[in-house]
Amino acid sequence: SLVLDEVTQDPGSARLLVTFVAPPGSALDEIDDRLRRIRGVLRDALARGLSRKRVPQLSLVAIPTVYDHGGEP
Repeated sequence: SLVLDEVTQDPGSARLLVTFVAPPGSALDEIDDRLRRIRGVLRDALARGLSRKRVPQLSLVAIPTVYDHGGEP
């Protein structure tokens, strides 16, 4: 399963970059395709949780797990 890494706002725009960390050995292309398919669902959920006139556009990306020198993620 994916782990939410961070959410950052693109300066000067209404776009949020949402970064997830994928488990080791994951097919990132496949995960990115799945994230694209559910982007609307996630944006709708965000809209319900925000009290803003406009809901930000979402850019979703998965990155591989990075291990430290001890082999722990």
